[in-house]
Amino acid sequence: MFRPCPADAGWIAATGIFPSFKPEKSNYACYDVLNRLRAVFPTGYNRGEYSIETVYAENGQHLYDIPYYQKQKQGFAKKFDDKGHVVAEIYYSRDKLEESSRSYHENGAVKEILTIADGAPRKLLVRYNKDGTLAFSLNYNEGEKTDAFLAEPQKNKDIYLKFYEGELDNIREVNASNPQNYIEYNLASGEYTVYKNSELIKGGNRNQIICHCSGALSSDSFSGAKEAGVSCCSVHPMLPFSNKFSSYQQLEHAFFTVEGHPHAVQVITDLLTSYGNEVCRIDAAAKPEYHAAASILSNQVIAVLDTGYRLLEDCGFSRKKAVAATAALVRQNIENVLSQGCVHALTGPIERGDVATVEKHLHCLNTEDAALYRMLGTRLLAIAEGKNPAQNYENMRHVLLADKQEKENGGSHK
Repeated sequence: MFRPCPADAGWIAATGIFPSFKPEKSNYACYDVLNRLRAVFPTGYNRGEYSIETVYAENGQHLYDIPYYQKQKQGFAKKFDDKGHVVAEIYYSRDKLEESSRSYHENGAVKEILTIADGAPRKLLVRYNKDGTLAFSLNYNEGEKTDAFLAEPQKNKDIYLKFYEGELDNIREVNASNPQNYIEYNLASGEYTVYKNSELIKGGNRNQIICHCSGALSSDSFSGAKEAGVSCCSVHPMLPFSNKFSSYQQLEHAFFTVEGHPHAVQVITDLLTSYGNEVCRIDAAAKPEYHAAASILSNQVIAVLDTGYRLLEDCGFSRKKAVAATAALVRQNIENVLSQGCVHALTGPIERGDVATVEKHLHCLNTEDAALYRMLGTRLLAIAEGKNPAQNYENMRHVLLADKQEKENGGSHK
């Protein structure tokens, strides 16, 4: 049983017909048309035994050793140079390329490794210098390039390449002596960025601003801002958003607070003031206290109003009538505070020092409402003392703090 000489050896006779292996001792031998030995093949091949086909060049040089088992390529096929050194290896499994092929430098060091497993989605080509250092690598996935590496020691830099859908998309040139210094090119946008000690110093996002509108959180809530090279700030409108579909229409009248990176703060401040809004700059550390103040002025005022409306309901008002009846009272008080300030806007029994009236108020209230009255009354007392420094409010203070004093003395409030 003869088999054709391997076509990859390039042995085609003048007639265009491949020569065949012919029995010679314990092997099959293949000669070209000039009767030069080109390959030797063990007869054990026909019996499926492990066999090595030896291939020769026209000048008799040993070129290849190709292993077979059960009539299929199996194992490492080797390529030799003119000195008999192995310069490349390709691994076969059942006639298919598997794992990787390897080539070698003259000194025996690995020169190139190519992962080319049949059917594998990923492939890798790696090349080494004679001293064993990595010179180049290239990754494939599903037949398309994904990333690559190229060393340029003469320029003291390493180059990393990224591909998108097989096309070169990103290039990073890294200082080989200090990898934290590098230049990155984005081919899609045409932009480049320069990093020193991993900090952006030129290009990229350096002039971009990121902000949020939380009242409680500061700009410190952004992570990775320094690495990305962006300027961050927080911007908060002093405005109640009770309706997500219409409250935004009041933004033109809103007062804003802003804090964060000086560049971002300046740009946002200029933007808002150009629309006619007033802006106040605050420190990041002050955001929790600032938001607490906004919550008291906006949200907790509603709790005070609700308490007053509920007491009027106890007197026979409906909620609707209670709101309508006190609308002028509430509105005028707010207008007085806005126009005159808290001290001059203050009126009522505590400001007048009317202890008897305050005692009647406390007597008719339940424990919870009386506690709220005393707490707010104590704050009003401090304002009243500022408005009327010559007036003696000791009796009023005693009434407002009586519950606290009783508890401290072991008594209870009825």
